[in-house]
Amino acid sequence: MSVTTPDRPADASTRAALRALPRSSGGALRLAMAVLLATDLVGGLLAVRAGVNTWGEAWGPEALLAVTTAVGALAIRRTVAALAR
Repeated sequence: MSVTTPDRPADASTRAALRALPRSSGGALRLAMAVLLATDLVGGLLAVRAGVNTWGEAWGPEALLAVTTAVGALAIRRTVAALAR
């Protein structure tokens, strides 16, 4: 396979190799997203319990042990878009 860059599109062998890859049902992606959300929830709860964040900060820009709400929402939107393909 050759290197594909924006200036150099994929050649026929690269496209054929990509088509040969098995298509997943998305189960692994769904599982990974569920684990991410569960970890995020636990991290936010731990931050509040430990006193390093308040309820208002736990998933906001000041979050220390959880992903911010904006990043989480982006991850969910990207997952839904990937599963819709």
